[in-house]
Amino acid sequence: MRHLLRAELDLNADDVKYLCDELSIPDESWQDAVEGLLGFNRFTLLVPPEHYNAAMKIYRKHKDTIHGATLLDTESILNHQNSHAPRPTSHSPRNTLSSEVSTENPSARAYVDLLLGNYLKCENIEDLRGHRTAVTRDCFVRRNFTDTHLNPNVYRRWFVGERAAPRQIEHRQARLDEIAGEMVSLSERTSALRERLALTRDKTRPFIELEHILEAASILPERTTHHE
Repeated sequence: MRHLLRAELDLNADDVKYLCDELSIPDESWQDAVEGLLGFNRFTLLVPPEHYNAAMKIYRKHKDTIHGATLLDTESILNHQNSHAPRPTSHSPRNTLSSEVSTENPSARAYVDLLLGNYLKCENIEDLRGHRTAVTRDCFVRRNFTDTHLNPNVYRRWFVGERAAPRQIEHRQARLDEIAGEMVSLSERTSALRERLALTRDKTRPFIELEHILEAASILPERTTHHE
């Protein structure tokens, strides 16, 4: 979708950006929680406000082949932020998960605050019970008085900040190691099956030879009669 928008709207790489590329998480201990709760929103596309309507028209034109992509209406979210004062709460914004995310992009800031601004940071799962919406460093989440644990396959794949690339390389290397191990295991199983097949052939060879002898013996009387 990003390449399509850049091509059809004649925009450069800095004009169409993924949300995750605009964010950083200074405290590594909270990165899993941020990554997990943002989830697919990490790949939300940010386009210049003046191109948003045109971008949505392009999206509609290609809706049969492109789906699941998300475009942020940067102008509307900034207007919403400016016109809606934060509701009075009993907790400081510094205690919410959004405070762990840094960005110089105003639209990205507003969107992250919208997504993560209600999640209070808790040090352990016992503290979750005192809140309606909260999260721990190890990705236990409280939503509407229910508790759950985020999917490790999502939050362990980092896309936010400068630590994301090394983590992705690490995970890809780990996956390559797993594949190599699986290939070794398959090779060993193949060798074992070949050995069993060879043994089976050795055991069945006498029966096959006997079958050929019996076939030859069955036609021997016919040949004898013919010669007489």
